[in-house]
Amino acid sequence: MTVNWNFELTNLALAGVAIWAVLFARRQVGEMRESNRKLAESARNQELQLRASVLLSLDERWESVSIAAAIAELRTLIGEVERELAVRYPDLDLPQRRGRSAPSYIGKLRKLDQDDPARYLCLFRICAFFETVGYVVRAGYLTLTDVFELFSVSINAAAMVFRPYIEDIVNREGADPRLYSNFRWLIAEVERREATSLAP
Repeated sequence: MTVNWNFELTNLALAGVAIWAVLFARRQVGEMRESNRKLAESARNQELQLRASVLLSLDERWESVSIAAAIAELRTLIGEVERELAVRYPDLDLPQRRGRSAPSYIGKLRKLDQDDPARYLCLFRICAFFETVGYVVRAGYLTLTDVFELFSVSINAAAMVFRPYIEDIVNREGADPRLYSNFRWLIAEVERREATSLAP
C-alpha cells in the first residue's frame, strides 16, 4: 500500500514538474518571440534610418553648388541640341526629334572635350553623381523605388545626353567597358520600371 502511495506521489510530482516545464517553455518561447520581434523592429528602424541618411546625403549633393552648375550646363546643352533639331526636323514633334538626338549629343560632347574641357568636366559631374547613385542601389543601401521616385526625370534627361556618348567611347574608342557602368545600369533599370508601369 505504501509503495503504491509513493508511486502515485512520484507520478503526481512528475506530472507537476512536466506541467511546470511546459508552462515555463511556453513562456520562454513567448519571450523569445517578443525579443525577436523587437530585434527585427529595431533592425528595420535602423535600415530605414540608414536609407533616409543616404537619401538625404544624395539630395544634399544633388543640391550642391557644383552639381547645380552641372545641371545648368546640362539644360543649356539640351536647349542647344533641341533648337538645332527643331530647325533640322521642323515636321517632327519633340519626342520624335529627341529620338534622333544621339548623334547631336555625341558631336557636342566630343567638341566640348576638345574645345572646352572645363565645361565638359562640369557636365560629367552629373554622370559621376548617378554613378554613385547606381552603386548605392546595387549595393543595397537604397532601393530602386527610392531612386526612381526622386531622380527618374533627371536620370532620363542625363540618359538622353550622356548614354549615346558613353556607349560610343566604349564601343568605338575602346574605353574601359566599366566606364559609368553603375550609371548605365541605373538608366536601364529606370527605363524598365517605366516600361512596366506604362504597360496596359
